[in-house]
Amino acid sequence: MAFGDVNEETFVGGCKLDHLYSANFKNDLGKFFNIVTNDDVTTIEYHEPPTRNRIKLTITFIKESNEIKQVSFKKFKELKAGWVATGEEANFSHFSYQKLVSFLGLLTELDLGSVNERRVA
Repeated sequence: MAFGDVNEETFVGGCKLDHLYSANFKNDLGKFFNIVTNDDVTTIEYHEPPTRNRIKLTITFIKESNEIKQVSFKKFKELKAGWVATGEEANFSHFSYQKLVSFLGLLTELDLGSVNERRVA
């Protein structure tokens, strides 16, 4: 996914966290957007331990239609030999991703403690 002359693991290990990176398709018909962030599983009060896990978010954007075609998440782990992909990956079409975002928005708006119905429409 347009990492220049480096492989994906080297790209993830060398990224500044939570910065947006963009790269054109080779045919210039679209772009990839990448964000790499720490995969913080736990947080300790007053001190956050260094994590050896990162998640890369990639957005595939098509210029001609001016729309996002795919959103993917990929997990990496730092080992002694360097950064490696863990094999944990999720890819969403734009439509599926929009539905997921809407669902997460609904969850933040609901008072989950007061939901008594088995199914909420």
